Amino acid sequence: MASPTIQVRGHVSDPSTPLASLRVNGSQVPVDLSGGFNVPVRLEEGTQFIAIEATNAAGRVTLAHRAVIHGRFEPDTLPLRDALLVRLNNTGLAAIEPALEQELSAAKVAPEILRLNPVYRDSLLSLGAVLVSAEVHVTSLSYMAQDVVLRSTAGGVAVRGSADNVVLNLRAGSYSGLPWSATGTATASRASLNATLSAVADPSGRFVVRGTGTQVELQNFRLDVPSFPTFLIQAAQDSIRRKIEGELRDLVQTKAVAAVEAFLNRAATGRSASAFGQRLAFQARPSEILFDADGLTFRVDGTMAFPRAAGVPAAPGSLVTAGPAPTLATPFHFGMAVNDDLINRALYAAWQGGLLRVTVDQAWLARVMTVPVPFRIDASLVQRFLPALAPYLSPNDPLIIGVRTDLPPVVRMRGSPYLADLQAGEVVLDFYVDRAGTRILILSVALHAKFGLSAQLAGNRIFVSLDSSPTILANVLAEPLVDVDDRQVESLIHVLLTPLLPLIGNSASGITLDLFQPLGIRSGQFFQTGPSGDFLGIVGDLY
Repeated sequence: MASPTIQVRGHVSDPSTPLASLRVNGSQVPVDLSGGFNVPVRLEEGTQFIAIEATNAAGRVTLAHRAVIHGRFEPDTLPLRDALLVRLNNTGLAAIEPALEQELSAAKVAPEILRLNPVYRDSLLSLGAVLVSAEVHVTSLSYMAQDVVLRSTAGGVAVRGSADNVVLNLRAGSYSGLPWSATGTATASRASLNATLSAVADPSGRFVVRGTGTQVELQNFRLDVPSFPTFLIQAAQDSIRRKIEGELRDLVQTKAVAAVEAFLNRAATGRSASAFGQRLAFQARPSEILFDADGLTFRVDGTMAFPRAAGVPAAPGSLVTAGPAPTLATPFHFGMAVNDDLINRALYAAWQGGLLRVTVDQAWLARVMTVPVPFRIDASLVQRFLPALAPYLSPNDPLIIGVRTDLPPVVRMRGSPYLADLQAGEVVLDFYVDRAGTRILILSVALHAKFGLSAQLAGNRIFVSLDSSPTILANVLAEPLVDVDDRQVESLIHVLLTPLLPLIGNSASGITLDLFQPLGIRSGQFFQTGPSGDFLGIVGDLY
């Protein structure tokens, strides 16, 4: 619904007993002589539950509930602006330095240097003939005290690196002319590098990292090869140093750039959600990256989509709110802000794809639950709370509950005491018993519920838990065997859902934060954020 006010119209009648009162959302409303009523109801953003309560002169109460989603909607083909923001402080950059050091370790750099062989070749000519020649090959590379430092600046990420006691073992010899051979070393007291890595979001939807101003220096470089022709020593020393420095410079331009680029794009796209075993992938499009003296912040537009399943009602799209993005400032290594529009887009995608339409029975529970359910799903559950149905059922009849959702669930950020509310309206539960392989419908109920959501971070995964005492409204849609009492139906629903909700929440795979792999996340905290309070904030440290 787009309008903030709707007209609730209907007709109420009781052929045997006069109507005593009619209430809509707790307020008394007038009824005309034919039993008709028409009352305006003002809506807030999100899912609204409209409760209609009719009481006759004998005191019998009949309840009806309807759910309405009010707000602005956008189709899932339209990317959400600022779906995700990530802030990485210099302390967070420091946490990824060891991974970059591994990329520039001697074990990984040595094969690249060996590919340069021979690193030097020259000769002395006499009357057009080669008198003596020299060819130098690197046989191994080692260095100690390797260090890489990453710091954000206004122009990008400054990379400073160093390695002490650089040793290249060499094999030298003649390739023509007078034969000779020798082994030796080339050493440098320190190898130092400086570069700046900048990044932009390109039209293809990826961050592209570029290296500029890259400088590499082998300090106090010295060639020591006994028997090497003296007149070639200085020329060979300068040539080998320039060649090694050039290769190290190229490695920084490729390996460091590739490592940072992969890190940023993994952070921008490395999330997925699941619903009952089906994956919902985050389709990301980086929009901006900003560097400052304390860290870097990038913004990502994106969506989640899933093909529409047969039988799911048509809808204009997912609920979106108008709140601006927060400014990410945190003493932790990193901070994230997830737009509640993205969460609602994921719920909408799961709903549209039919992933929230399930058949609940004992086998389904055994498959999706990580711990045993504390009761059996059979007809005895129904008999206990709806005694009017007892004569029609056998206690051991297997119970099957068909669940379908006629409206997508909606999340609204709250902050306290729960992180958010999950609002679910028009969830239809069809209760069947299985008798000799034949399903018999015994009850159909419309469910309207609001759950408090909490979240915990374990490793790199978010686990969502549901409030075990939700607000639940239920009204009977069909009772083919015998009339049942609406309040007793609500009691049945409460007893059925109260122990199941925490189990379902704990069994859900949640959202995987693999954006910082191979690093782990610790000290993770969740909170409500944004000027309008419509973002999920996450902060933590990396290790």
